[in-house]
Amino acid sequence: GAGAGAGAGAGVAPDGEEYKCRFRGANEELEIEDYHEFLLKIRDKELSDLAQYGNWVFQEVDFSPETVDSWSRYNFDRCWFWGCTLPPHTSAEELRSQGARVNENPIDLPYKPFRAFMYTTQELQAGDTDALIYRHYLNEKDIRSQMYQAAHDYSMSDALQDYCEHKALIAFMGGHAMERHSDEYAKVVWLAWRLARAGYVVATGGGPGAMQAANLGAYLCEKAEAEVEEALVLISDQTGNENYDKNYLNPAPEQAVLDRFGMPSHMPSIAVPTWRYGHEPSNRFASYYAKYFSNAQREDILIHVAGGGILYFPGSAGTRQEIFQAACYNHYAESEDVVPMVFFDTEFWSHPPLYELFYELANGRPFQEWLLLSDDIDEICDHFCRHATEQRLPLVQNFTKLMEAHWRK
Repeated sequence: GAGAGAGAGAGVAPDGEEYKCRFRGANEELEIEDYHEFLLKIRDKELSDLAQYGNWVFQEVDFSPETVDSWSRYNFDRCWFWGCTLPPHTSAEELRSQGARVNENPIDLPYKPFRAFMYTTQELQAGDTDALIYRHYLNEKDIRSQMYQAAHDYSMSDALQDYCEHKALIAFMGGHAMERHSDEYAKVVWLAWRLARAGYVVATGGGPGAMQAANLGAYLCEKAEAEVEEALVLISDQTGNENYDKNYLNPAPEQAVLDRFGMPSHMPSIAVPTWRYGHEPSNRFASYYAKYFSNAQREDILIHVAGGGILYFPGSAGTRQEIFQAACYNHYAESEDVVPMVFFDTEFWSHPPLYELFYELANGRPFQEWLLLSDDIDEICDHFCRHATEQRLPLVQNFTKLMEAHWRK
């Protein structure tokens, strides 16, 4: 079965109690990311003294609709402006004279350090933006560049955490080497499809291989089984692979799927890639991309937001590091904060016996119950859903609601 539909409305359980929301993001009451949100939040407030209500932070807000008269009503003392578009009749200097803190996005960089939202695949591909940022990352190592990269990565974490509120994410982790025409790839697609339909958001490292397969499955979550089979036929086409050093570098199969089913929009499919591995293309099946300069930050945030659990597929040193990192979190976590860690491919994780090692290390700890080694899709889905039920996680039951959220431009 598809495992479609689980939970009630976002954040509210069927009996009226609130769902547990393990993750607490930074989307505070006065964190403003959209001009219409700004207008809503200032309603019934004393505009000449906004500071009395707290620390306002405006992230990439376009204030250009403001007229001279309307703008003159505000006192922005102690307000923060991060990468905002100001009305043509004012300036950053004027705001600073009021006591505001203003951080502008430098025009000489190929990226915005101060952002409000994650990327989309369209934005990354427009004008070779992704490639230009990667080239800048490789060539610019001065202190200014590194400070702006750190600011950018903070913006990514903030945007990702805003998205994660009142959702349950499962992270799919594995190597880039899994071939698109393999049985293993198809199994990852079906697992992601099933779990997305059960109400989870699927998050990956955003690369090829197992990561692409997981994003593809979640991207197709509103499609019927026959359409998933059709997508698997398209993605497994090996025509033209001989022209590329790596099969995953051939863009034609991925493009064929997008031509057939459309670009990602609201689907519960998230990617968290890094320019550290910019030579590997980010897959194109995620709705949003929290792309980082720092690989260490990217790995940590992906584990941190995976309140629904983590699925591990065959991978090399990077995947093994992520296992130890998540096991450390689980080892010290209270029982209500433990997340499932599921190892897919019993043969791979038994030689060497990594799963057995972690199971023994978890002896006497709450997270041992949530360790699983399995190749059975039904068993894996049941394992995650049992955890969601016991912990009252906020599963998505209406995908169209994902179109309405404030974090979408």
